Amino acid sequence: MTGLARVSQQNHLHPCRTEMLRLPPKFASEADVFAFPVMSTPPSAPAATPTWWQRHGNTAQWVGAIISVIALLGLFANIGLTLWFHHSASQSAQSDEHTNALIGAKFSPLDTRLATLEGKMAQLSEDLNHLTKLQIQKLSAQIQAYKKSKVKLDSAILLRLNDNLNQIAAGSNAELSQAAWKTKAELLSYKSSLNAQSAPSSAKATQLAPGQNVYEGYRFSLGIKLKPGEILYDPHFKAGFIPGPNDPCCTVRLESLSNPQNPANGMAIYFLDLAGRTVILDGEFVRNVVFINGTIAYDGGPVRLENVYFVNCAFEISPQPAASQGLETAILSSSPATTFIHG
Repeated sequence: MTGLARVSQQNHLHPCRTEMLRLPPKFASEADVFAFPVMSTPPSAPAATPTWWQRHGNTAQWVGAIISVIALLGLFANIGLTLWFHHSASQSAQSDEHTNALIGAKFSPLDTRLATLEGKMAQLSEDLNHLTKLQIQKLSAQIQAYKKSKVKLDSAILLRLNDNLNQIAAGSNAELSQAAWKTKAELLSYKSSLNAQSAPSSAKATQLAPGQNVYEGYRFSLGIKLKPGEILYDPHFKAGFIPGPNDPCCTVRLESLSNPQNPANGMAIYFLDLAGRTVILDGEFVRNVVFINGTIAYDGGPVRLENVYFVNCAFEISPQPAASQGLETAILSSSPATTFIHG
């Protein structure tokens, strides 16, 4: 053998490593070197082919990219919706303005026609009030003519006329209301003038001195309103009575409701010619009394009238719906005596 190969302990432990020992040059040339065969390493496994995810990124990267794209799309959608809503609002405002303009154009002629109609209604109301005033004046003149000529109208007609006048008097037109109240008083005066033909006559009555009482146990009480310069008793102010049975249920009563008197006075009928003076009925109890040539005033207070006659009298009745209309009805429907109780 021309060469020895020495395997070191280390090489023994690692079979994959070898050392080549060269003999001294005097023994051989490089060409004469024997080379021990080198132990080959085990062949390595072929490299695995990378997957699609490995070539183009992992899952987390793709999820992040997708979320970014979605967020970007949401931003674009939000911007688009904002622009769309702004455009819609602008279009709606323009549409509203256009609609309002159209409505205004449509209603403008209507407003004009409505104003014209209101003007016509006002003129119609004015004409109607004027016509009503003329009718009241005509009725007043007719009443005066009937009174002068002593034409007798039926009580039903008088009541119907009074109801019509009551409706006018209750209206809001002050001028018409005042005219209606005046005509109502004329209607009552007309009825009073008719009573002269059917009321008891004072021709056979016993005349009394001014302020004289028939019996000391009975004192007359009557509210009389005097005009300036007027005195209570004068030659024209006359009183008289017709005697009758001393029956408390049928004798004359002429007293205050708050101060009742002894009814046993022996008078069946009492006549009182007022000579233009005004008698106040409020608070009075009057029975079997004939008032002549006076003014009868009533303000709606308590009153008790039983078989009372008003002959050629005028009337001053305040507009108290419950009381005054009741007294008016009683007078106009009397035949001819009036009975009316209030309060």
